[in-house]
Amino acid sequence: MESYAIRLLDLFKVGLSRLKKANHRFQFVRWLILAGLTLTLMISFYCTALVKLTPVSQLGDSLRLVTTIYDQGNNKIGEISYNRGDYTKIDKISPYLKDAVLSTEDKNFYNHSGFSLTSMARAGLSLVTKGMVTQGGSTITQQLAKNSFLTQDQTFWRKIKEFFYAVQLEKDYSKDQILEMYLNTAYFGNGVYGVQDASLKYFGKNASNLTVPEAATIAGMLKGPNYYNPIDSKENAVSRRNLVLLLMQKNSVISTDQLQTFQNQAMSVTDRYQAYQSAFSDYNQAVLQELKTQYNWDYNDIATRNLSIYTYLDYNIQSNMKKTYKNDSLFPDNAADNQKVEGAGLAMDPKTGAVLGVVGSRGKSDFNRAIQMQRQPGSTMKPLAVYTPALQNGYQIDSKLQDTLQGYGSDNYTPKNVDNQYAGEVPLYQALAQSKNAPAVWLLNQIGLNQGIQSVKNFGINLSNADQNLALALGGLQSGVSLLDMARAYCAFANEGQLPNQVHAVKKVVGNDDKVLIDNTQLTSHQIITPEIAEQMTSLLLNVFDNGTGKTAKPYGYHMAGKTGTTEVKLSDGTTKANDQWIIGYTPDIVLVSWIGFDRPDDTHYLSGTSETQISYLFKQMAQSVLPYTDRTTFNEKNAQQIVSERNVQGNSTSWVDDLTKSVQNVFDGVGQTLGQWYNGIRDKVMP
Repeated sequence: MESYAIRLLDLFKVGLSRLKKANHRFQFVRWLILAGLTLTLMISFYCTALVKLTPVSQLGDSLRLVTTIYDQGNNKIGEISYNRGDYTKIDKISPYLKDAVLSTEDKNFYNHSGFSLTSMARAGLSLVTKGMVTQGGSTITQQLAKNSFLTQDQTFWRKIKEFFYAVQLEKDYSKDQILEMYLNTAYFGNGVYGVQDASLKYFGKNASNLTVPEAATIAGMLKGPNYYNPIDSKENAVSRRNLVLLLMQKNSVISTDQLQTFQNQAMSVTDRYQAYQSAFSDYNQAVLQELKTQYNWDYNDIATRNLSIYTYLDYNIQSNMKKTYKNDSLFPDNAADNQKVEGAGLAMDPKTGAVLGVVGSRGKSDFNRAIQMQRQPGSTMKPLAVYTPALQNGYQIDSKLQDTLQGYGSDNYTPKNVDNQYAGEVPLYQALAQSKNAPAVWLLNQIGLNQGIQSVKNFGINLSNADQNLALALGGLQSGVSLLDMARAYCAFANEGQLPNQVHAVKKVVGNDDKVLIDNTQLTSHQIITPEIAEQMTSLLLNVFDNGTGKTAKPYGYHMAGKTGTTEVKLSDGTTKANDQWIIGYTPDIVLVSWIGFDRPDDTHYLSGTSETQISYLFKQMAQSVLPYTDRTTFNEKNAQQIVSERNVQGNSTSWVDDLTKSVQNVFDGVGQTLGQWYNGIRDKVMP
């Protein structure tokens, strides 16, 4: 064993000797050092240029800039700022909070030049050993650089750029200014940015009035805002708070006796934080979404330009819609795991496509279901895909449709009525009012699938290849549609067949220099169906609310046209349950869309009832609270069932009059014939 070790040592010595000779001959080490220095120089040059091209010196000013959003009456409904929170000066922040943050995040903050070589070395070691940056705490200056100019990606390349930005920040600002900006841009969970809003969110007080334990709690959230905040996890928050208090004691900020007292103190949460424009937050999400998708403006573009954004929001409509959706009694019961049924709503001006109100969820959510969600529309698609093109192809509101259980195509697609009842034959107006599936699919097959596809596209709704089958009649789409899309489509029925060319929440955007940057004040539309077809469809859809599936959703004192819709989810036992429920209703002044359902339906998350028994109450309340603030324009049309009934009565009356007229005419014809014969006889005698 000893001889084997000696041989290995000899081999190592030989290898080392040869390596030295090779290095002496080819200068490997020098070339390696040169390559390293060159790479370092290139990275330094690039990062320096990157930082110089970034307006780092303007960061302080940009954090104080506020973009203001107004409703259609020019009333302020919200603000958007770079730091997303209420900016607070350093002298208005509790000294306990500053001490807690420094003790936890960067105890040498006032002594270093913006970076820590030790932490960067740890980050480099983590990259070498684990292939990624998993540790290496940044200084407060570096964290400000990351929050303001970089992504949150844990990469060594980001750490390098963070270093250069931190150096520049230290050149442009004092330590107090850097700490102030950091405390106003840090994230504290639950959508809250900045220490002022965090203080209101978790302790119901201003940042200037925080106690030592409260300050330690907020400072503790910086490590993991979603994990250490006392609303989502009080136990984690207490544990983290006590660690921060210990660090404060080690830094001589508090005494040992105070440490024990504060660590034993119970933690109570008081939420007095009111997010900007709480009643209007859903609408303002729609504004930001529109500016992003249509004009490619991101949040920072909007927040740092000191803009005035004028919208089409109607204050009364938006407020009442939001209030309706906060009423839990209007929604079905929660699931077994207490998950709530979600909801969304939208209001639109049918003449222009202007968005008047938006509700994206029952409470507060970053996901706006009214504008971001795509769901299968169910039977609300029938007027677009089936009945409009049927009328265009010569069908009448009382035309007879087949109502039988039958299959279609090679896959034997067999649509079923919800009640599994089939009349054999049913008039068109009744098939639509009762939302019968079998007649709708039969009718689409009769007029031709391509007619239905083209009609849906004319209404502004995109279809994939997978959507182009007879299931289109029942709203069976792969990707679904948004509430925004469906509201726009139904505008054509309310506006004499004219479809808005675009829908807009943003009316106008004015820059800091009063220059108009976006102008959507002149909204236009185009004709997709004739006024006559639109009138017939309105008669049919009035019948839905008067005599059909929308009867329980009809608002008191108002005539409303529209359609209900329900989709189903298949459970693991093979049964089906309701998944989405829709109601779309309109008057000549407004289109209202409402949806309820679970975000992820499954065996334990589904709707147990129908649209007549669940969403109807929500829609009815929303409509009754909103319609008084419209012009209350009445329909000229009658509902289809009334038209057919009057036509039949008139037809019977006409037949009776015609029969009497014919009888009288026959009498006169007989008398005339007799007189004629008598006259001819006398004439023949007198004039042989």
